[in-house]
Amino acid sequence: MLQRSGEIEADVGISGHQRLRTRQHGDRFPGLSLQRQHMPQQMERRGVLGAVCDRLGVKPSVKNFLLFLIDQRRLIDFEAIREEYARLADEAAGRMQAEIVSASDLQEAQRERLTNALARRTGRQIELVVKVDPELIGGVIAKVGGVVFDGSLRTQLSQLHDSLTKG
Repeated sequence: MLQRSGEIEADVGISGHQRLRTRQHGDRFPGLSLQRQHMPQQMERRGVLGAVCDRLGVKPSVKNFLLFLIDQRRLIDFEAIREEYARLADEAAGRMQAEIVSASDLQEAQRERLTNALARRTGRQIELVVKVDPELIGGVIAKVGGVVFDGSLRTQLSQLHDSLTKG
């Protein structure tokens, strides 16, 4: 309750998600209004997500985590949280993801050679994620953790050009 120069303002919570706001000037209550806060939208989201989780048979721990994200207004960060969790789980299991960028799609034998070479280099199991970039001309770029192995023809030509022009 606030009091300013003869004016009293009361802010009373009703059922956790609405507020009753009154202003008293002397003995009169000229402004009596009901204000809705963000809680109804949050409760609606919780209800919808809970129903979807129940229908899909989602484990209670996952459902509770998603509801927690709604409560904390962090559902928008779910994808980043999921990716970090997957990275931590892979790290704990001795796995690592390697992003391979090549000029064309790789054949199975090429994928196996790359997987084996990167596994020897890192000491972990490697899961390849292959992307195609025709601008590479040829070769591959492998990104593993924070390390980049650039074996692309584009980079090799650029290095050759630099060495010839510097003399």
